[in-house]
Amino acid sequence: MALWANLHGAFIVGIGLLVIEVAAAAWRRDRPGAVRYLVVTVASVAALLVNPWGVRVLGYALSLPTSQVVTTLVSEWGPTNLRQSPASWSCPPSGSWRLPRSEPPRPSGAEQLLRLALLGGLAFWAVRGVAWFGLALPVALCALARPSSAQPAAADQGTPALNWLVVGGLSVALVAATPSVQRALFGPRPKLAAAPVATADWLAADPQPGWMFNYQPWGSYLEFRLWPQAQVGFDSRIELAPADRWDLYLSVATGRWDTERLLDRWGVDHVVTSRQATPALVELLELSGRWRLAFSTGDQRVYLRAAGPAVSRPSLPPLAP
Repeated sequence: MALWANLHGAFIVGIGLLVIEVAAAAWRRDRPGAVRYLVVTVASVAALLVNPWGVRVLGYALSLPTSQVVTTLVSEWGPTNLRQSPASWSCPPSGSWRLPRSEPPRPSGAEQLLRLALLGGLAFWAVRGVAWFGLALPVALCALARPSSAQPAAADQGTPALNWLVVGGLSVALVAATPSVQRALFGPRPKLAAAPVATADWLAADPQPGWMFNYQPWGSYLEFRLWPQAQVGFDSRIELAPADRWDLYLSVATGRWDTERLLDRWGVDHVVTSRQATPALVELLELSGRWRLAFSTGDQRVYLRAAGPAVSRPSLPPLAP
């Protein structure tokens, strides 16, 4: 959990899975099991606090799925819609194998349904939860399909040769996925195709003063290349900006009728955008006469004010803190 909390925000799911095991053990009246899983859960919560934010990481992780801005703008955090994303409900094959081991206590059908109900609720709550439900469903189906009578451990070992074949294949795949082996097999990695590399090179060589309005998917790369000399207006941290700022971003990015006024009120001095993703904005800047195209290559555009710097008014906060 300490490693998970420092690598990805889905660590809350790990705690949730442990809580499910506590509830399942209590359901089958397995007091030692419930105590054991409860102790592991408490220890895991303590372990995930080993991060630069400390206990604040819990508030951050819980704020993402409850933020109206995040659930509206980021589809994977929105509620699952069966009509729009039927392919996302495809699950791993339900057939499975098990490595040789001793026979564990047999879970009851009600316990398996409890796990599926909790993970199914998570899947309906957010699209991201579908993956966890898909991973749990085959395991639950196999457990429910097992014979109800007790079987000796020797009869429940599966096919050892197949087990070792799978383990060997996974080991080879892990080794082949390492960067050094990837370079040896496929050569150097290709250049970034979706990042504004040329624009970042130009801005690094010719820094522009003032505030930047940028195409949001490029924000994190521009920060990586240009910070602290330049500060972008929008990046992938959707949850940090208030909802009204994102509403205004969408208004400008779509070239709404009051785009010029919004750029003036924001005090924007240069615009970095995509010709293909924001065609209305590009057309508006091209025709306005108040902006000039300073850099262009492929899909990338940089526009500078042609009539001096903008004056930021107090009605809107600046794009960067």
